Amino acid sequence: SHNYYEWTTSEPTTQDYDIVIRYRLPDGFSSFDATTPIKLWNKVSTTPGSTKVDVTMLDTAGAPVTLTGGSALQNFASWTESTITIGGTPTFTAGGYVTITIKMSADQAKVADVGELTLKGNW
Repeated sequence: SHNYYEWTTSEPTTQDYDIVIRYRLPDGFSSFDATTPIKLWNKVSTTPGSTKVDVTMLDTAGAPVTLTGGSALQNFASWTESTITIGGTPTFTAGGYVTITIKMSADQAKVADVGELTLKGNW
């Protein structure tokens, strides 16, 4: 069982929907977990074509964060918890805000679903 967003379209071309999350890092925050900083439950229709889920992030300075494992998620027909890792040297300041965008794209009569998002950090 998952609480989730579902995106589908009857349009003949791929349509997308963005979920934008602005999250305040806790006081005392020092870093995100090195191995499993972000997890997202997701699934898409079988034979998805362009139906997919993409995750992007801005650091507390508003700069794009390099993410691995968050592009073109196409976990066919069953819920999967995808792990997304953080690369580069982003700025994460305690008390600052990060912005996470989850883009759900769906082809005609296809479905993209996203469920729980987990952020794991150290403080």
